[in-house]
Amino acid sequence: VYLDVYRLSSEWFQIGQLVFLVWNAVNDPLFGLLQDTSKMSWLADRRKCIIYGAPLFAISFLLPWFPQAVEKAPMWVLGVHMMVVLCFYDTMFTFVVLAQCALFTELSPNQDDRQRLVKYSQVASLIGSSAVYFSQVVSHNATDITRLSTLCVVVALLSYIFLYLSGTNMRPAIHRDAPARDGAADEPATFHDWYRQVKQIAKQKNFLLFVGMNFCQILHTTFRSNFFALFTDRLIGVQLGAGFLNFIAGTAYVLPQALVLLTGSLLARWGSYNLVMWSFYFKVGASILMFVVGRTALVPLALFFILDRAMAEATFSLFNLSLSDIIDSDTNTNHRGKPCSSTVFGLNALFTKPAQSIAPMLTLFIINGYGYSSGASVSETGGELTTATPKHETSMEGLKDGMFLLLCLLPAAVGTVQVCLWRFYSLRTAHLAMAIPGDVR
Repeated sequence: VYLDVYRLSSEWFQIGQLVFLVWNAVNDPLFGLLQDTSKMSWLADRRKCIIYGAPLFAISFLLPWFPQAVEKAPMWVLGVHMMVVLCFYDTMFTFVVLAQCALFTELSPNQDDRQRLVKYSQVASLIGSSAVYFSQVVSHNATDITRLSTLCVVVALLSYIFLYLSGTNMRPAIHRDAPARDGAADEPATFHDWYRQVKQIAKQKNFLLFVGMNFCQILHTTFRSNFFALFTDRLIGVQLGAGFLNFIAGTAYVLPQALVLLTGSLLARWGSYNLVMWSFYFKVGASILMFVVGRTALVPLALFFILDRAMAEATFSLFNLSLSDIIDSDTNTNHRGKPCSSTVFGLNALFTKPAQSIAPMLTLFIINGYGYSSGASVSETGGELTTATPKHETSMEGLKDGMFLLLCLLPAAVGTVQVCLWRFYSLRTAHLAMAIPGDVR
């Protein structure tokens, strides 16, 4: 949006991404500390965090979609505008979603319930993701900003309503205001106590392996989501039909949720560890195969675009199961009175969220080296704005070769690292047994 609509320069874009990188990582453990240790009842209550944070979360979502307010502003104002919008949105996103993620662990200690919750969340995500495709139709591929802004207001209002209803009606099995179990460690009362707790979590082998694997996954999914339209436009264009790119985009938004729902029986039988590992093997194998076939094979290329993005995002939706297993293990190992769910999720984000900024900066740096310069231009498909434009038409084939190389080699490299890390992860059989007998009533 800021490159295509606001016409923000690449220099300010990179500065904004750096600022966002720092704040995006720091605020997660900060809110994790507050939600797990605060003496204020509303801040320690996951449901109230969602209820009270919902209206500000909805407002933060709306801020980027009204470029008319700053359309004649100087470049530095646009740059500051981007930083404020990104940081405000991420602040509210972190505050609400940390509570939501913690509730994923605390709603029930039963693995069957958690797997069922994954399925329900995918159904909701499937319905929600349809708004993206609907927005493309209503706004004529984001060229009608007025219609897009109006639709975003509707989406924000609906989001607030559903968040409020969720926070009001959820009933977690693990109550944070209940007395601690006999023999359990006291909750952190000072910063030193919290620091000791953080060190205990950060030293666990499974947590470190998960963080490394998750960093690679976020790098991959961010690369795919941010540059999906640009790469499909340049590498496929209209050669397979004028509406084919819209079909690819629509499929990519729907297929991840469908994959999770269709593999529910496999998840129950084999557990999230095996499904995640199999997805890494698929990622590496499909990338190498696509590289061998070459970019001129448009049908296999289109299929690779769809499956690589869908598999990566479907796999990512299973990560909360593994992180919940880590929380259960930490609670038992360190004899905690209550699970420090928000702290674990926050620490994970501290080390993995920088990938959300590294991915676009790294990708822009690479494709600029192949002849792209930042700035908006009309794409080959006619009318749709892209985030970069070739400096010389004669370099188009070189650009396509560079994009195709990045398209194949990045997931292959990332997947290889993930396989090497994930094979040492030891919490593999949680799906066969009940989780911790936490403070349930």
